[in-house]
Amino acid sequence: MTEAPDPVDAEHLPTLLLTRPADRARAFLRKLETRLSPMPEVVIAPVMAIRPLPLPEGLARYRGVILTSAQAARLVSGLSDVPAFVVGEETARAARAAGLDVQAVAETAAELLALLGARRPVAPLIHLRGAQTRLSFAEKLSSAGTETHEAVIYAQEPVPLSEEARALLARSAPIVAPLFSPMSAALLADRAQGALAELHLVAMSAGVAEAWRQAWQGPEPARLSVLPAPTSAAMVDHVAGLYRHWAG
Repeated sequence: MTEAPDPVDAEHLPTLLLTRPADRARAFLRKLETRLSPMPEVVIAPVMAIRPLPLPEGLARYRGVILTSAQAARLVSGLSDVPAFVVGEETARAARAAGLDVQAVAETAAELLALLGARRPVAPLIHLRGAQTRLSFAEKLSSAGTETHEAVIYAQEPVPLSEEARALLARSAPIVAPLFSPMSAALLADRAQGALAELHLVAMSAGVAEAWRQAWQGPEPARLSVLPAPTSAAMVDHVAGLYRHWAG
């Protein structure tokens, strides 16, 4: 459902529930604060923890790196000036900060795969990723003739919701919850079963929204919006717009 929420007093804005890892949640808040005043009450309650894993040996032999998350880009080291092919501007910024030569930025993993298939960059390539993935670049690119390997460089480990977040969900009051990834959407849906809160959800992509729907067994949320573009900037714009409407 996508009906606009009814305006309320600024003092009674819905609580913003952020389930990203704490450092990424705070980074999102910093961006939101530049677009929104007054700010709502915020609860940061990660549904997963990121555990870095050792980088594989022999990275220097690869002629290019595929990065589909900013988290992976932040863990890369020792690959100065190596070509990088990435998903999302946030990943691109992290890759450049790591010294990589970003040569292509796609909005989605599927778009990046299509781009690489058409461009056929110099191989071998390596996809550095988290343990959870929905698209195998190594398999698909290698089968199309571009030698590509993959390495898992971080694990995404589910964690229980905080007591504060559980109490928030148990109240019959509106909550805004941005959903940034399929895994975090599914984990929140699982942990929010039986919630009394009026849920206003904003999904980064159609795939993220579908992950919520597959895991959720309760009534339809008050809102489940899908961003027009799967970017951090679009999420900030949409969430800020919701709160500006509520504040009147």
